[in-house]
Amino acid sequence: MLLDSESFNTPRLILRELLEEDAEALFPIWSDIRVTRYMKIDTLDTLDQAKEVIRFLHTQVSQGKHHVTPLS
Repeated sequence: MLLDSESFNTPRLILRELLEEDAEALFPIWSDIRVTRYMKIDTLDTLDQAKEVIRFLHTQVSQGKHHVTPLS
């Protein structure tokens, strides 16, 4: 989790732990081929896939793996 589940704030940016509830906001981004071609992930087709990516990232962080490529 980012900064041990803490957040980092500036006047224009908030960095915080990625939550499964964020899948709805991230799905339109992760389902756009114009975005995912630069991300090393497959373009997503469903909201459930976005939730799966978030769960995958949580698992990788909890295992101490920071440089991973989900769904490739």
